[in-house]
Amino acid sequence: MPLAGAGSAGYAWTWEVDGDAGAVEVELRSSGPPRAVRPGAAPAGGSVPHSLVIRGRSPGRATIRLRLSRSFEPQRAPREARDVIVAVDPAD
Repeated sequence: MPLAGAGSAGYAWTWEVDGDAGAVEVELRSSGPPRAVRPGAAPAGGSVPHSLVIRGRSPGRATIRLRLSRSFEPQRAPREARDVIVAVDPAD
């Protein structure tokens, strides 16, 4: 699942797993070079796009709650929020 980056503005993706937490493994990967915030900006001034990788580990159902926020503004609402519902079925 692609996720926009906003690290140049101090934002980072975090997640928590509700439900059968052992059913999934979650990993956030950088998925490319930084994107410039504005035309002509140096790559160091940009944000790196990310990919969320979800692996099924055992049968169950889990909700992954993603939040794009700043760690230094814990009382502020996240810039973006997504919930992903995952069902892992037993292998035949």
